[in-house]
Amino acid sequence: VYGFGRRAFMASLMQFPATQALSLIQNVLVLIAGTFLVIGGQTNVGTVIAFAGYTALLASPLAAAAATRRFAVRRGDDDIGFQETTVRVAGDRVEATATARLKVSLLGVVLYRYELDVAEVWQDGRLVALDGVANDDGTREVATVRREGGALLSKGTWQGRLPDDAAPTSYWSTEFLGRSTWISTQSGAPLAVSCAPSGAAQAPLADGGAAPATRWRVRGDIDIDLF
Repeated sequence: VYGFGRRAFMASLMQFPATQALSLIQNVLVLIAGTFLVIGGQTNVGTVIAFAGYTALLASPLAAAAATRRFAVRRGDDDIGFQETTVRVAGDRVEATATARLKVSLLGVVLYRYELDVAEVWQDGRLVALDGVANDDGTREVATVRREGGALLSKGTWQGRLPDDAAPTSYWSTEFLGRSTWISTQSGAPLAVSCAPSGAAQAPLADGGAAPATRWRVRGDIDIDLF
């Protein structure tokens, strides 16, 4: 997702000269047409100027590139929820959000519920802010991480200083696999992990199919396999 967003943003920058030229031509045409409308008494100068500014804004290539991925969560053959992640890239600033909603029921009775909302801000490849709120079947935890004075500090359920290159457990970038400390998006606690590829695999899809992928084994304070 991160790579997609950054490529889209760089493509917009490469097209910047052409876009600016087309924008200039468009604004000249708007101003010429507006002049005749003003002379004919059909509009006023302020409206023409405002419309010209609006068309220039629409032509701007500097809007943030964004990508969203939604994953189904299954327990056996049952669909029990989803996780949705959105990454927005604007220059050296990256904003990522994640939402997870899980519910396990039996005969209409909810046996387990999990909810998580996460927001991250990255600048120049470094995490500068993380906010997470989790409801783990009635147990509430909070992750609040800020970069202050050159230090990465956790002020949520877990409080203390974190390694400078720690990455959150939001799993949206392959760069996280090269870091030995992850940050719990539930509590802000550090998690010591080691990640290693374990070969090619077929990642299951929500429609019952599969997609070729690389399996990564994550071991340590959390034990999971990622694709």
